[in-house]
Parts: sequence; structure tokens; C-alpha cells
Amino acid sequence: MPRVPASNTVRACSWGAVIVSVAFLLVRLLMEQMAKAQAEARDKLAVARVWVSQLRNQMPDPDPLAQEQMANQRKIAFDEGLTDAQDVLNTAKDPVMKAEALIARGDLCWQLASATPLPVATTRPVLNLDATPDKLLELAQQAYEQVLQQYPEQKSAVIAARFGLAAIAENKGDWPKAAG
Repeated sequence: MPRVPASNTVRACSWGAVIVSVAFLLVRLLMEQMAKAQAEARDKLAVARVWVSQLRNQMPDPDPLAQEQMANQRKIAFDEGLTDAQDVLNTAKDPVMKAEALIARGDLCWQLASATPLPVATTRPVLNLDATPDKLLELAQQAYEQVLQQYPEQKSAVIAARFGLAAIAENKGDWPKAAG
């Protein structure tokens, strides 16, 4: 059996160490990127929830300037809240986060559909959202139903989705469906 020179053995061990080191660094980099993406998704979900909370706490003001500001805030909440929820759906791997993003989308649309109309928007239609209350309710319903279909194992999201669907049915005057 021919004997391998020692320098070849050392070279082979050096290459092996380099390959293992590079593989370790790549795995670590990938894990860091995944953790960063999850953190960004959590942040976006939190922002979407903040929009829902702000809309829930809005009280119409008789001052036309305050109403104009409220209308602008509603538009921003709609655009940014839906974008943030969609970003979570696109980037998150965790089914809990995806289900919660759908709940945030549904809640946002429901809040906007249920918001008190602003009198100033009757004379300035540009202050209205691009989506009608009926369209917003339809979007909310789609989001809640998607939770039930795609994430039935996420119990808290399923409960929230069922409450959301009941609220939509109540808004439509469908009392048997709201009670079911």
C-alpha cells in the first residue's frame, strides 16, 4: 500500500477544516437572517395591531379640521395596516403569526367599516376611503374565513375569527348567523 506523504494529509485536513468552517458560517448566517425576518414580522404585526387599536378608540369630533385629520388617519391606517399584515403573511414562517396577521387584517377592515361616517367627507369625498363599508366587511370576512380554513389549530385566532364573523353578521342584520 502506497504511503501518502504527510504534506498531503495536512493539506486534506486543512481543506476539511475550511469546508466545515464555511458551512458553519453559512448556517449561522442563515439562522441570523431567519431570526431577523421573524423579528421584523413581529414588529409589523404589532404595528398593524396598533392601527386597529387607534381606530377602535377614535371618537368623531365636530370640528371639520379634526374630522379631516381623522379621515387622513383612517386612510393611513388602511394602507399601512393592510401592508404590514400582508408583509407578515409573506415573510413569517410561524403559523401563529400568520393567523394573527389575518386577524389583524380582518379587525382593521371591520373597524373601518364600522367607523362613524365623518360629516366633512360628505362634501369632500376625497376624504373617504377607496373601499366602501360593504367592501371592507367583505375583506374582513375573507380574512376571518381564511383563518378558519388555513389555521384551524390556532385556537385563539379561530376564536377571534369566529367573533369577527359574528360581528359582521350582526352588522348585516343576519341574526341567526351572528348567534351561530
